[in-house]
This record gives sequence, C-alpha cells and structure tokens, in this order.
Amino acid sequence: MSDKIYGPYIGKDKRSRIIISHDDGTKTRQSYPRFLMEKHLNRKLLSTEDIHHKDHDVTNNTIDNLEIIDHVQHCTQHAQKYIKYTKDIIVTCLFCGKQFTLTLKQQRTHNSNLSRKIPKLGPFCSRTCSGKYGKQKQMSS
Repeated sequence: MSDKIYGPYIGKDKRSRIIISHDDGTKTRQSYPRFLMEKHLNRKLLSTEDIHHKDHDVTNNTIDNLEIIDHVQHCTQHAQKYIKYTKDIIVTCLFCGKQFTLTLKQQRTHNSNLSRKIPKLGPFCSRTCSGKYGKQKQMSS
C-alpha cells in the first residue's frame, strides 16, 4: 500500500498545502511547493532546505519558479522587509560616556521598551557598564 495525497488546498495566506494520509493511519500536512520540488528531484528535502518562489508570488508553483534555498538564508532574505532599523545610531553610554553604535537588536529592544512605556535604562556600551551602573544606583539608594 502507498500513502494517499489530498489537495492541494489553498489556505487563507494563499499558500498551497497538501495532506498526506500515511499507511499507518497518521496524516501530515506539507507545503505543496516543497512536495513538488521533492517529486521533481526524486528525493526528500533536508530540514535545512526551504523552497523559495523566485517571483515572490506564492500562488505561482511552477517548477521553474521554485528554487531550493538554505533555511537561514531564506529567513534572512524575507526578514529584510520587516527590519525598520537599518541606520546606524550612535549613542553615549550612560555609565562610562563612551560613544558606540547600537546593534539592530539593541535598537529593537530600545524601541520596544519605549512603546511599552518602560523607563529608559541605558544605553550601555557593555554588560559591565550596565552592571556597574546598577550597583552604583543600589549603593546610592
């Protein structure tokens, strides 16, 4: 006996998926473009391999529009449109006075704290300066 394939079904996000009914009675859902590429290559894709739509149209599942791409590279590629903090921001450390550039992660944390109305602590150039600042504040209280 062999597995049965149902679909493709189109989700609310306009992406196509299939359902695979296995011989043991279990069912799994899989990306239709991934399924197509596995059939085209006649092998299972690695967990580190993603399928990317070259034209960025998730409804265009023709094999010539699909390409295998490394998972990390794929995430990075798509994350670029969500990253709003691309400019270098130079700030002064609250403890030592040294000027430094905020990383993207620090910028996101800083802006997230501002939007949640968390009192601003820092910026600090290092964890050491942050710790010394905190110790100094505790001693003065």
